[in-house]
Amino acid sequence: MSLLSISLAGWALWLAWYDQRHHRIPNLALIVPAVVTVGFWLSHGHGPFMQSGLDAASGVAVCGLLLLPAYLTGRIGGGDLKLALLIGALLGPVAGFAAMVLAAGLLGATALIRRTAREVPAGPALLSARFAEKTAQPARRRRR
Repeated sequence: MSLLSISLAGWALWLAWYDQRHHRIPNLALIVPAVVTVGFWLSHGHGPFMQSGLDAASGVAVCGLLLLPAYLTGRIGGGDLKLALLIGALLGPVAGFAAMVLAAGLLGATALIRRTAREVPAGPALLSARFAEKTAQPARRRRR
């Protein structure tokens, strides 16, 4: 496991705990990984998980469009939407879509257990789905 993966996992655990406890995702917690990701593209020509810029932009669009209705109706907060956009940039469109579907399932199951959807923070489900989807994907080979 690379240092980047370990750092990302630690960040995700902290962010899931924070969202669960405070029911919000701070902007600074999302800006830092976004800057690191952009820096990775600028220095290596691809994202941290070997995705191209087009894959990242498509992932942002897919994840954003999937969660935009939930944001506009007040079901999720702005931090959750920004987290979904970051996940889309990291995973690309196909894996990002799968992660959002998995996150929706996790949120639905949690809401059923708690008997209310109003108290369920979306951040932990989004982060869990991101890691579940990334580990289920076969590793891509670097293009030369």
